[in-house]
Amino acid sequence: MSAKSWIRDDVVPQQRTWEQFYRNRWQYDKIVSSTHGVNCTGGCTWNIHVKDGIVTWEMQGLDYPMLEHGLPPYEPSGCHRGISYSWYHYSPLRVKYPYARGALLDLWEEARRRYDDPVEAWASLVNDPDARQRWQRARGKGGFRLAHWDTVLDIMAAANLHTIKKHGPDRIAGFSPIPAMVMISYAGGARMLQLMGGLSLSFYDWYCDLPCASPETWGEQTDVHESADWYNAKLLAVMGANLNMTRTPDCHFAADSRHNGTKMYVFAPDFSQVSKYADEWMRINAGQDGAWWMAVNHMLLKEYPHELPVPYFIDYNKRYTDAPLLVELHPKDGHYELGQLLRANRLDDYHAQENGEWKFLMWDVKDARPRMPMGTVGFRHGAEKGKWNLLLKNGQDGADIDPALTLLDDSDATVLVRFDDFGKGVGVMRGVPAKRIATTNGEVIVATVYDVLMAQYGVPRGLPGAYPESYDDDTQPYTPAWSEPYTGLSRDNLIKFAREWGTTAEYSKGKCIIIIGAGINHWYHGNLMYRAGIHALMFCGCVGVNGGGLAMMILWLVLLRQAGHNHLFTTAHLHTLGCLLLAFCIFWVYLWTSQHMLIWYANIPEETSYYLFRHFGGWSTLSLLNVVLNWLIPFFILLQRATKQNDRIMMQVAIIVLAGRWMDLYLMIMPPAHGATPLFGLWEIGPTIAMFGAFFYMMAAVLSKHPLFPINDPYLMESLPAEHKEPHPPEQAIS
Repeated sequence: MSAKSWIRDDVVPQQRTWEQFYRNRWQYDKIVSSTHGVNCTGGCTWNIHVKDGIVTWEMQGLDYPMLEHGLPPYEPSGCHRGISYSWYHYSPLRVKYPYARGALLDLWEEARRRYDDPVEAWASLVNDPDARQRWQRARGKGGFRLAHWDTVLDIMAAANLHTIKKHGPDRIAGFSPIPAMVMISYAGGARMLQLMGGLSLSFYDWYCDLPCASPETWGEQTDVHESADWYNAKLLAVMGANLNMTRTPDCHFAADSRHNGTKMYVFAPDFSQVSKYADEWMRINAGQDGAWWMAVNHMLLKEYPHELPVPYFIDYNKRYTDAPLLVELHPKDGHYELGQLLRANRLDDYHAQENGEWKFLMWDVKDARPRMPMGTVGFRHGAEKGKWNLLLKNGQDGADIDPALTLLDDSDATVLVRFDDFGKGVGVMRGVPAKRIATTNGEVIVATVYDVLMAQYGVPRGLPGAYPESYDDDTQPYTPAWSEPYTGLSRDNLIKFAREWGTTAEYSKGKCIIIIGAGINHWYHGNLMYRAGIHALMFCGCVGVNGGGLAMMILWLVLLRQAGHNHLFTTAHLHTLGCLLLAFCIFWVYLWTSQHMLIWYANIPEETSYYLFRHFGGWSTLSLLNVVLNWLIPFFILLQRATKQNDRIMMQVAIIVLAGRWMDLYLMIMPPAHGATPLFGLWEIGPTIAMFGAFFYMMAAVLSKHPLFPINDPYLMESLPAEHKEPHPPEQAIS
């Protein structure tokens, strides 16, 4: 008997017609590259499948370039919101037309029948208490009704004009979509408010989901690093951020970092999705992250800079923070109150300094007197350009400064300063070492910001005042014991974390990261929680950005290949770097074009002057040449695969891009200094030649003393040409 004789295949074609519907559902005419940009700045690449002009479905794009060696790739990048975007796009729930409250529409229609002028009609409503309360009481109760565009435009225009006539234009506050979403819409709204004299609110004011502590601390929107850098950290602290939900495309970097030896703490009142990645989940009370970090900072300042000074921490805080700056202390009712930073123009030595009221002072250990470091705020807006960076050099004569972080061993007096204990709503008196400084309007008492922070955080250093006796003292603010009632976490957990943070930062030179998100931003005191965490980063030298030059790397690689080192650098290596150089050229022109369009469209005088100055007169030719060198020439040359594998062409393109970068910097810096006519003299060209000469000399000197072959690279064999992949040690392979 056949094994198949008992099997009967019954097929009824009519019963399988549903399959055609399924096939039709997934058919498409073309694929379009796009991104899901609705309230998301991730910019993940998506392949949009389109049929008859209708988006049928989307699929994650796989066209991300590889990152530097040692970092995981971006793939896959995308989230469930992006892959369901077509549903949102055609959803019946999507708002496509204006809606207004029914109560307001009824009142408006009635007023328009009585008044021909829309402004008078609106005035009749806002001046009538009963009518005004009718639509205001309807708020929060729904009742929206579909309205015509003309109707809502009339209401909006009439309301703005009435407000301007009665109260003035500065009583109008507005908000545009964030630039990261739609730059044209943002510029359109910003321009309207600027032209009418209204106030343009930032998305910090409106959304309440961005960190206002960043502009408060650094003067910029967000001092954040690339998410891939999470992989480089040795200790991750996650607070107020649910990476799986809010940073879905980047979350894998946090997961991957665990395999790289990174330890992760997650601070969350609930066991959120990101908690599954944590080595330790800290079930902190909601909104009390600031209390945790204040107690951590108390420990960091006590155990590292004070009891066990770490040279890296000390040097970092001298160079990159305001810790050495001098702050005034003013007497009041038998104690002292904190004042502002001591201004340079209050001293005889710096009395005539330009913008002296915005230049600050440090106590120089060598000269035993106050000195004015380069790069504080007043230097940025002076007649002499180029002094943006804070340098430990005297701003008057360029002499080196060795700033004192603390005056503990070199003080003129110890004074009691009042600090706030916000938990109890009382003042705390603590001793601070101080100096007496003679100024043009009398003697003042000053202390370093560092000593003030030591007192603020209650670090006992043998000074008088209400300092805690130990970590178990819960009567004074910012000790581990003090934090327990606020955070709900034990002092033992905090002591363990703080010591891990400090030790990790010491041995890794600052490789500790705080990942922080909207769960913190939405609190009224969110900026204070941010700043407490920022202190922990700054005390341990964890904030900083490293950079490099891509074009210089390609140029050096070509020179090595021409010197006969083809066994080290293959055509494939050259091609990969060519692709990366092309990407950066495109990125440069994207930024240049976007900023140009945004400034032009918004038409704000203080911003348009930047481009107007550079697009007319003698600078217009250089502005055009800037685009040609940085984008036009490298773009069309590097589009071809063959050119990216040609040593001679790649060297020429690298030189062109380097010249373009020089031209870009020249156009950024020199026009205000030179006026209407560009100058190319010794001072413009000489330093560039000297810098390149010094760089090539130092690079050649270093390379001559070290093997060019990366013997210990774990990916060495993958990068070698086939003829060099013999099964013997690399030292033998290159010999």
